[in-house]
This record gives sequence, C-alpha cells and structure tokens, in this order.
Amino acid sequence: MIRPWHLVVPVKRPAERKTRLRSSLAPATLDALTERMLDHVLDVATRAENVACVTLLAAERYGGWGRAWFRDLGNGLNGALTSFAQSCPDRLAIIHADLPALCPADIEALLCAGETGMALASNRGGSGTNALAMRNARGVDFVFGPQSQARFRQVRPACKLVRRPGFLLDIEERADLNLAVQLGHLSQWAAARAVAPWRD
Repeated sequence: MIRPWHLVVPVKRPAERKTRLRSSLAPATLDALTERMLDHVLDVATRAENVACVTLLAAERYGGWGRAWFRDLGNGLNGALTSFAQSCPDRLAIIHADLPALCPADIEALLCAGETGMALASNRGGSGTNALAMRNARGVDFVFGPQSQARFRQVRPACKLVRRPGFLLDIEERADLNLAVQLGHLSQWAAARAVAPWRD
C-alpha cells in the first residue's frame, strides 16, 4: 500500500468561475452548477483510498465543506498553489473542481502514477491539465493555464500522463456541459434547473 497523499481542490472566486458559460446560463444557475461540481469532487476525494487529507483552497470558507481550508489571497491559481505547497510539500495532489465524471478510482490511479515522482491528468483536448500529483512539490513552479501539459513536462520531463474518463471531462464551454448532461453526470442538476442541451 502506498503512503497517504494530501489532496487540494482549488476554487476560483465566484466572479471568476466559468466565464465562458455566463452568456448561456443565468447567474443563479451557473452558481448552482459550480457548487454541484465542487460538492461532487470533494465527496469523491474523501472516498478515494490512500488520501490522508483533503483541503479546499478558496478565498472564503465554503458552507458545504467543514474540513480543511486554505485561504487563497488572490495571487492567481499558481501563486496560491505555491503558497500551499510551502506548508505541505510532500505527496501533494491537485484536483480541479469542475470534473462531474470523477470517481475514486480516477484519483487512485493518479496517485499511483504520482509515486514515480510526478503525474498529470489530461483534459479531453490533450493540452490542459485537470489534476496533478507530486511526490515532492518543493521548488516546483506551478504552470496551470493554457498549454499546461507541455509546460509541466518542461518542469519534469519524466512525468507520467494519466488519461481517465473522470479527468478528461472538465466543464469549460457549452459543448462540455452538453456532453456531461447527455452522459448523465449532471442530469439531476439539469432537470432541477430545467436546463436542456443547447443546439447551435
């Protein structure tokens, strides 16, 4: 059995969340969507094996989460993760909060791959990073953002790539949300909010 890991789930400030969906969803509906996905990721993280602690990285405490919390001081995602890693550098994994298909086995596969040093979980497009596991995060420059896979590979050329269904589907645009609803991952949310898939 591998040693336990520390998982951190970063969350943007409400005004910065899912800006590409703002023209398609009413503010209350968008808020409900982001909270539904966050609740799901936090729940899955707590049920995954080999996890010692799950910390929410956010500007404010979240009412649906009564466990560990680390304040985001507004220095951007990479700056916030750098600050967090200074206090928790060993066996650290970052899981994004917009993964409605995530299951415990996805996280367990990432952590297993991370035992080699570093592992990253790809998005569907193959250029982004939806999760990252590092056995030692000391001195790591976090480079989440556009083309992050290539940038992380520059930091750690030997890092492993993990492609799991739960990591591939992140919700950024209308097509992503359509797919998640059609696959049943957000069907209850969509039914409650009377949100149907869009057609361009």
